[in-house]
Amino acid sequence: MGAYPLQALWLFISVVKSTKSNRERRGRAILQQLQVCHGDYHADIPPQSVEQNNSHNQRNTVSKLVQQSLSMTNELLSLCDQHIDDGKYTLSMSKDFPTLKRIGRCDLIIPLQESLTASLPPTPETESTHHPFPLDAPTFHGKILNSSPYVVIHQGMQILRTRSKL
Repeated sequence: MGAYPLQALWLFISVVKSTKSNRERRGRAILQQLQVCHGDYHADIPPQSVEQNNSHNQRNTVSKLVQQSLSMTNELLSLCDQHIDDGKYTLSMSKDFPTLKRIGRCDLIIPLQESLTASLPPTPETESTHHPFPLDAPTFHGKILNSSPYVVIHQGMQILRTRSKL
């Protein structure tokens, strides 16, 4: 998770949201340990060199990504569970999901299959320069990956109804 947190967190978050209590508890313990190892607990270490300073920034970034992934997952699950009256065909981000709108522009990648699937290097010679995940994966904010496209969060959401009832 430390090497590719953008991809790993999306794949791991289902463990934390599991309906099986043992699995959920273990997932939360792993995330807590990840935050301890990569979080603000290292803030009191004075940077001795540029390398250590970059390592410190990466630890803070991983901790921040863990928090963002938990918040985003909770809000997306809340969106899925939202009761919508039969005659309503649009929702407002500001009115109906203000927290999702607020956290919507975060550093997480959009969990597309092509962004979450690792690729192998084409030849052993290119192994040291190979990037297993796309460098231009779309993000919700576009901040972590310099040239990545990002999503524009719109105010309105269209409701697509299904004939099946749960």
